[in-house]
Amino acid sequence: MKILVTTDWHLGNTFHGFDRQSEHEHFLHWLLGQIDDRQPDVLLVAGDVFDNGNPSAASQELYFSFLDQLTIRHPSLHTVIIAGNHDSAARLEAPRKMLERHSIQVRGIVQHTCDGKPDFESLLVPVYSIQHPGQKAWVLAVPYLREGDFGRGVPYGTGVRRFIQQFVDYVKQRRAASEPIILLAHLFASSAEIAENSSERIVIGGAEMVNMEETVEKNIMGEKTSTASKVTIVNRTGSEIAAIYIRETPSDDADEDTADEWGDDLVNGMFTLKSGDNAVYYYEKPQSASTIYDIRITYTDEEKNECFFRKLPLTTIKQITLRMDGKDEDAIPYATYMTANSTKEISTLNDVKKRLGLETDEDSDSVTPTPTEAPDDSNNSNTDNPDPTTAPSDNNGNSSNNNPSSDDPTNSTIQTAEKYIGMSIDDLVGAVGDSQSSEYDDDSATGTTGYYYYPDFTVSTSVDEEGNEIVTGVW
Repeated sequence: MKILVTTDWHLGNTFHGFDRQSEHEHFLHWLLGQIDDRQPDVLLVAGDVFDNGNPSAASQELYFSFLDQLTIRHPSLHTVIIAGNHDSAARLEAPRKMLERHSIQVRGIVQHTCDGKPDFESLLVPVYSIQHPGQKAWVLAVPYLREGDFGRGVPYGTGVRRFIQQFVDYVKQRRAASEPIILLAHLFASSAEIAENSSERIVIGGAEMVNMEETVEKNIMGEKTSTASKVTIVNRTGSEIAAIYIRETPSDDADEDTADEWGDDLVNGMFTLKSGDNAVYYYEKPQSASTIYDIRITYTDEEKNECFFRKLPLTTIKQITLRMDGKDEDAIPYATYMTANSTKEISTLNDVKKRLGLETDEDSDSVTPTPTEAPDDSNNSNTDNPDPTTAPSDNNGNSSNNNPSSDDPTNSTIQTAEKYIGMSIDDLVGAVGDSQSSEYDDDSATGTTGYYYYPDFTVSTSVDEEGNEIVTGVW
């Protein structure tokens, strides 16, 4: 996916009283040429479209003329625009509904839920590759934040960092591990320099400065040095992790004492890793690039057995997710991971099953399903698309007309699955087939939640006290 970022146009700005309208017109013409040449999938405009909250008619005409030419020349381009501190958020959002028809998303106002919390979903924009629609990323469109956007009573920088971190945590629960997160925000970053003759005001004491270094990472393990490599560890086991041990995998001829040695707990009481959270591990790479590692975890619930994840090529991994296949005593711990050059997650589940002497799906390519949200094709008149009202064939080649399914699971299975929300998971499986993997999350407040991972989507379920498992969501 190719992304072009532009920011701080400040349309309507004057320089020592000199009208810069022609300069801005020249710039936007040049920007259109850059888009023509580079053919990006996504255009991001990071705020301060206008120089003030009440722009002139000429400035607004210049802005809308640019968007008009943009949509004519690049109708498939995804454009995301956020408001900056110079913009009027309400004015910028005013034509939002009209612009959305042309794949232009504008975010200026932070909406809130009925309980007063930020509505992160309203600021979340999925974008897709034009040439490869299956490639998806999530844009966190964060306009310039005011105090009321994140709650009063906290320093501005702290409030913004907290807002962004909560937003990132929310999206990590929403997206597939292989789908990138792009933070698009307008703020005063600490350590940044304000240019001479800038129209930006200087806030005394740096009250509105935001230290993004404190936002990017939490739950840090190991020592962050200039030579250290890092890997992100995501907990998807369904339970809260208390301790993490990482070691180089012992050789096959290692003695018993060496095989049992794990070293120190890397968490060491600094935090607990709830299901869905992630930690960052900094380590020094070994001399041999072929070195493999083992991971051992223990839970805050001491009644749960510790789990092991073995023979992992950690030096090539940028993100690894610890998972469970099944639930309770029958659950099998396995990992999925992404390397620096991969676009799909690689799964260790089949290898684990072979090591345990269990049956495996020999047809699997060891790639975990990547949940995606397909673009809206409601206006697509392509007659090659299957009829979503036609039932798919079962394993014996027989069709079933009792369930609302589709002829081609690869194209319309997600639409079929959505029809089973509120129904039994067994009914859904009967219509669309078995998932490639599954996991369960047990929470004392919300009960047991199941996740079934299909190649193109994920199904969530709720399990009641009687063991009935009902489909609650499809994405």
